[in-house]
Amino acid sequence: MTKPLRQVAGFLQPSAALKVQFEEVRRDQEALREAREALPPSLRDHCRRAVFSQDEVTLVTESAVWATRLRFMAPEIVARLGRKYPAIRRCRVRITPTSSPIRDPRRSQPRAHLSQATAHHLTATAEMLTDPGLAAVFRRLAATADRPPAATVDAAEPANRSRSQDSHPDREWPDQ
Repeated sequence: MTKPLRQVAGFLQPSAALKVQFEEVRRDQEALREAREALPPSLRDHCRRAVFSQDEVTLVTESAVWATRLRFMAPEIVARLGRKYPAIRRCRVRITPTSSPIRDPRRSQPRAHLSQATAHHLTATAEMLTDPGLAAVFRRLAATADRPPAATVDAAEPANRSRSQDSHPDREWPDQ
């Protein structure tokens, strides 16, 4: 795989700006390699970037868990890197998530459906409650139940139902 990359790099070498970019990438990769060598094996894959500047090294990881472990190991990391870079006196750790933000698992699950029987029990319970606020919550929850298919509607029921039957159960509408 490195051979094709060298061939592509050979085509792009004439550009001075690209030469500078290639050199920066090479330096970044070398710094990361050297920093990973100073880390315990369990932390190496979680160090995403390393930047050496004057008297400090900054390590970038993907989560707070790994950042905490790297901070705990910072004195040892500085000692190991200090053998090759005597000017290094400090280790900073930064977090840069590599994936999309974590989503609330409750929102990623499909919404639970209430049966008509459950809705009926919720409505009956709401009628017995003395707290109007709690009764309203039960009625709103009952209103989210799956609606019966249109075929199960009684044919004798008038097509022109009152507004109070079609609307939300918590709202009271004047009879028409």
